[in-house]
Amino acid sequence: MLLDYDPSTATWSVVATFAYCQAWEELGRPTSPYLEFQSQAGGDWHRVELESSRLGQGANLLVSVRATGEPGLVREQEKQVRLRRAAERYRRIVERWITNC
Repeated sequence: MLLDYDPSTATWSVVATFAYCQAWEELGRPTSPYLEFQSQAGGDWHRVELESSRLGQGANLLVSVRATGEPGLVREQEKQVRLRRAAERYRRIVERWITNC
């Protein structure tokens, strides 16, 4: 849901969340609904602890991805519509969440 780059450390970060209970359960039912991965200087991606400074940060990647696949082009207007319809935990990184799993 979030892609970020820190030029001072040449580090890319991706923050993702769970769409299905099975994935959450397979990872040991973590307390946070988010996973953060980082790649420094073009190296391999590694899972890291979610940085607390990310709390409240808004999503900048497509949310509400269709299980049947996406069209070749999703315009910004459609992305904004989907973002407005999404649950709060998909619109921004929240501290607390309630799971239906």
